[in-house]
Amino acid sequence: MFNAIDKLKSLKYVLRNIERIDGTLLIGEQYVKLLKLPRKCYILMLKPVQGAEVLYIEGKNNNLAIYNPNAFPYFKLNLDTYGSLMRKNNHHTIHEMGFDYIKSILHFLYTNDKNVFKYDGVKMIVGKAYYKITVTIPNYSNEIYCFDKNETVISVARKNKISEYKILELNPNIDDFSYGIEGKNILIPNFYAKKLELYIDKNNFMPIIQNIYDEKGLFEKYEYQKLEVNPIFFEKDFSSEYLGNNNPK
Repeated sequence: MFNAIDKLKSLKYVLRNIERIDGTLLIGEQYVKLLKLPRKCYILMLKPVQGAEVLYIEGKNNNLAIYNPNAFPYFKLNLDTYGSLMRKNNHHTIHEMGFDYIKSILHFLYTNDKNVFKYDGVKMIVGKAYYKITVTIPNYSNEIYCFDKNETVISVARKNKISEYKILELNPNIDDFSYGIEGKNILIPNFYAKKLELYIDKNNFMPIIQNIYDEKGLFEKYEYQKLEVNPIFFEKDFSSEYLGNNNPK
């Protein structure tokens, strides 16, 4: 799986996700086109509100994403990909789309302790075969962390391979991912999750279904449908001129 993800150049898929936001499991669905280098990402929202589009091209538009609501007031916005508007009701940013982010989390866990990984055999889901891997962290817990100089919630999460949204959830007095005061103590999890269930496609070795749990239960779930590995894209696939006409084929 690690090797297969490293070989990816582009992806096209429909992502169905469930994320726990303020204690409630929210359901979303997006059609995604993703090019890894240079990073280009197009998203068409399907649920809960259909029609909104997001386009991001690394190094273009001052590294801002273009948001097209496809609804009143019918004008496009340039948004900070890490800003509150882009991140509202989302665990992750546009930069974590695809499989590289979950691969970095899993590789970190695998490097630290291979014994937490368990192969559960081949499982059939809707007539399709998957390798099932379960990752269980027996000593999962929350611990005190002290901000160092120039650290933020995001940088702490990236350094420790944990979820920045989980940090906010554990610290209700913090509502900003850019928050960070040197010497300030916060609560963070010692691993990304208490348990991860991965269903890996037998043909392309992608982790198509990801069920992720913490001490409260389901934290997030991601399911990739209609996945195309290394599709060929054209200029119009990531052109702002085609926003509004970029529906999935």
